Amino acid sequence: MSVSEYKRRIKIIGYNLAGKNEYGSPVKGAIATQWDRWAKVEDRSGFQSTNEQQQTWSYDTKITVRHEPTQQIKSNMYVEYEGALYAIRDVQTKSEGYKVEDILRVEKTDEVI
Repeated sequence: MSVSEYKRRIKIIGYNLAGKNEYGSPVKGAIATQWDRWAKVEDRSGFQSTNEQQQTWSYDTKITVRHEPTQQIKSNMYVEYEGALYAIRDVQTKSEGYKVEDILRVEKTDEVI
């Protein structure tokens, strides 16, 4: 992919774990690491669903960034893009001979539009 295709600025954020809530789910604490990256952000897609009579809208998108060996992106991190926080659900490192790009599948859920 050409460098000119990386036109969007995103922020990768990793949080410390502050513990677990009463349901056993992890609770985000303070920011442990963050850095800015140039990225190619593709159009988001989404759908509406109803869970226990609560309407939610889920969105996902594909983000491609250059691979940086010193800044490993993991699936427990988040992406901030245009003021919204997306959870990273999948990281794929694309390589042809050597590691070139990281392809992130990210998602967010809105309860109110």
